[in-house]
Amino acid sequence: MKRALAGILILMMVFACVPGLAEVPAVDERFFGQLSSFAMKGTVTFSVSGESTSLVVQEVFPVLKDHLPGMTISFGHSMFEQKYPGGYVRFSGEEGEEKEVLFAYNKDVLALGGNTVSDDDTWYAADMDVMKLLGLFEEKENVLPGIREIAAAIEKADDEWKAQALNCLASYETALSIWMSQYAATQTGRDGENLYTELACEIPTDAVKAELRGLLRMFYGDTELLALLSQVLDPIGAGIYLNPAMEGLLGMLAEEAMPEGKVQVVRRFDAQGALVLDKIILPLPAFEQWQDVQLEMTGKGDLGCTLANAEGKKIVFSLVIGEQGTYTGHAVLENVLEGQPHVGFSFEAAWQEMDETYSLQTDTLERLKQGVLTLTPDEQTPLPAQKITLDVAYSSGSRERGSVTMVADLVWTDLETGAALAAEVKAKTVNRFEVQKVESLQHILYFSDLPLEQRQALLSHILLAPFEEMWAAEAITE
Repeated sequence: MKRALAGILILMMVFACVPGLAEVPAVDERFFGQLSSFAMKGTVTFSVSGESTSLVVQEVFPVLKDHLPGMTISFGHSMFEQKYPGGYVRFSGEEGEEKEVLFAYNKDVLALGGNTVSDDDTWYAADMDVMKLLGLFEEKENVLPGIREIAAAIEKADDEWKAQALNCLASYETALSIWMSQYAATQTGRDGENLYTELACEIPTDAVKAELRGLLRMFYGDTELLALLSQVLDPIGAGIYLNPAMEGLLGMLAEEAMPEGKVQVVRRFDAQGALVLDKIILPLPAFEQWQDVQLEMTGKGDLGCTLANAEGKKIVFSLVIGEQGTYTGHAVLENVLEGQPHVGFSFEAAWQEMDETYSLQTDTLERLKQGVLTLTPDEQTPLPAQKITLDVAYSSGSRERGSVTMVADLVWTDLETGAALAAEVKAKTVNRFEVQKVESLQHILYFSDLPLEQRQALLSHILLAPFEEMWAAEAITE
């Protein structure tokens, strides 16, 4: 709503000078929209300040300070003809030597080449089936819109729409409560001065799957709720998720995702009948690392999560949602990190998105976004307090198809010593440029055809080759 009002005010001020400005999408939306059909080029540069930090091994910090500021990463990606996309990542060091990774892909193959990958013109390729399952490297109209985008669209809806949606969802809440009651054991208790009623359920996963299928049938037959959701989802999202044909697919995914076992659910209500706690414990026998996942959510939307296994590994995470994009919480890792039996932090996070501004003098639209994350260790954790900041600025002229520039500054600071590692990313949408076509590659070896040891060595070389000079410098200091 605020963005719309800001757009109207801008239009009133500059209507005579900038016709059609109201039809131009927000500058940050234009940036990501152009990536799907045009190209992008950019650079990453680094800076290091301070004398020491316990965030990095003591011997390594001077090496980073000497060499990182002299390194530049250049990158480019093109959707040339939207059929033969690809690009490059180049690492330039202080000595002027350039390491390069080239990539090209189509609907079947992702191929990597360049002097960091091989000493000749050999390209190494991977099958794209996994990528397609993840919705990556596909034309925009074939990509399933993410849950995050859908949640954001619903969050931006006005209060009247949200009230209607809650009214529609009441019947689902009732249906779930009736279904759960057959597995429920009810008890009352007291939390301090507050009385509560607790509903505890232990439900076989087969019953959970059957209920999910029933809820899906209910949802796709609910014309009122479907019509309401179509008002806030974009045409692509609405055409996919609100299509009744999705019922079978989502039901199948639920079948595959949930193993045999039992789901435990605890719901707690206060004396006025308001939900104050939702806890669920899921069986995950298919995972070797974690066999027990417990999720908790309060009536305010606060979240708690615990992952554990029989070997004593445990991750505990809590999140409290504040006002105006603020979050606080705590995270503890027990026996997860090698050499660190306990790591625990409290954190505070804030994210702000400023309204778009327009300068008539320079014909420039700009939008700023800022995020801050502060980590404070507990008494058992031998690490410093830390702060991570991210400032992102998008800018462009008012012409709808004009290039958009993004500048992002990421800074990681040791709050005890003041030392900091920083990276600046500059990216700009540009006209499409031609890259190597997969079909024209002469020498291709598939990763899947290589022995495991060779595959691991090659991937390690691709990732570490750009930093060989720094490792060599570290070895000399030792």
